[in-house]
Parts: sequence; C-alpha cells; structure tokens
Amino acid sequence: IISSSGSLSAEAESRIDKLLRNLHDKNSQYVFVIAHRGDWRNAPENSIQCIENAIAMGADMVELDIQQTKDKQLYLYA
Repeated sequence: IISSSGSLSAEAESRIDKLLRNLHDKNSQYVFVIAHRGDWRNAPENSIQCIENAIAMGADMVELDIQQTKDKQLYLYA
C-alpha cells in the first residue's frame, strides 16, 4: 500500500477516499470495521505486525494506544 518512496498507492488512496466519504455522509449505511489494537490475537498488541495484519484482514481503521513524551515525541504504548 505504501511505496518505497513513502507515498500511498492509487488503491490505498481510493480506499481512503471511500472511507472518508462514508465517514462524512450522515446518511451512509456503511459499517466501519475497526481493529482494536490491531490483530492482537496473532501479534503483540500495538506492534507494527499487528497493524499490518489488521490491514491485510481488511480492517478500515486500527485503534492504537499512542502516548506523547515531554519532548513531544509520539510512541506506541505497549
């Protein structure tokens, strides 16, 4: 989905566009699939692998525990 240059593929962009349209459409009947902490059954919670697994399984979004340090750095809380 993300190229080696860090940009999104056309497929990923169209999926994101579809999700955003449904998110902002108050009449949408779309049910979002949100993976809580990713695919925690097959990989450690909040790990890169569990995020990648959830995306591969078709989750629309992944809920993560992100914390911020005093020096404003973000990290995944495990």
